[in-house]
Amino acid sequence: MYLLFVGLACGVLMAVIAIYIRNVLSGSIGMNLTTWAISTVATWIQTITYFWTATEPLLLAMSIIMSVGVTTIMVLAWRGGNFPKWKLFDKIVAGITLLCVVVGAIVTAAVGATLGGKVANVIVQLALFMSMVPTYLDLRAKRISDDPLPWGLAVYAYVFQTIAAVLAIEIWTSDWPQIVNPILVGLCGNGMVTFAAYRNKRQGS
Repeated sequence: MYLLFVGLACGVLMAVIAIYIRNVLSGSIGMNLTTWAISTVATWIQTITYFWTATEPLLLAMSIIMSVGVTTIMVLAWRGGNFPKWKLFDKIVAGITLLCVVVGAIVTAAVGATLGGKVANVIVQLALFMSMVPTYLDLRAKRISDDPLPWGLAVYAYVFQTIAAVLAIEIWTSDWPQIVNPILVGLCGNGMVTFAAYRNKRQGS
């Protein structure tokens, strides 16, 4: 049964990436550099640490799709000049995130890849969630505008991923890191950005 939800999650996420790439190429949205730079690095670290800890390889599919998709969006947006200049808050978030990554690497080296990979993965999830805060604040302040559709669809993708994880893994034992990402980053992080983008769209209409 969990394969159905893995397929749904991956399918919706690919649609999200396709829509966002279209928006980037059309220049119809603004983007926060901190969010996307951190996400590009952190999603790849997440995927690598999942390889160390996951017992259900198919659950890695969404992480791989996200890594490739975020990287593609980052490159296209950078080339298209979709990013405004960094603000002080953005630099602070980037610095804290870098610290998180360093701490995760130190823990991994200290206690081994298996346990350390789990700890590092959770630290990366915190970094990914924090990376969305600058975008949320920029949307609330109306410094940028964004399309709520792909962010909202991403929430659904992570709902499916959460269900798949609950059905497939022993959440409270060896595989617990795989439930952190869909809940913290997928539902909470994407959810708050969706809310801010939708609020701006309604107020602008």
